[in-house]
Amino acid sequence: MSNNAKESGYIKWRALIEEQEKSGLSQKDFCEQNALTLSQFVYYRSRIKSTEKITHPTSTLFSPIQLQKDTLNDLREMRIILPNGFQCVFPCDADTIAIKKYLGVLLSC
Repeated sequence: MSNNAKESGYIKWRALIEEQEKSGLSQKDFCEQNALTLSQFVYYRSRIKSTEKITHPTSTLFSPIQLQKDTLNDLREMRIILPNGFQCVFPCDADTIAIKKYLGVLLSC
């Protein structure tokens, strides 16, 4: 499948999902009224929502922290405990953008 076909499929399903959410109808009723297969609707809704969660995480997921200068010299790793119970350990020199992406994925579980 070409990228254009994937993109147009994404746009189509994203529009249908938005329409269903605004309609106030259940997913089942919306699918019946629009001649859609419920299982296919649920599948694409799940895929699109999880993709959007990863690529557009809410800004409230992360809070800035400050470390004292003398602490930084002794720090070899970062341990992060997430609200969902996951614990992550990263080396202090790890790329912060990569860490943010990893944490976004783990928070979506």
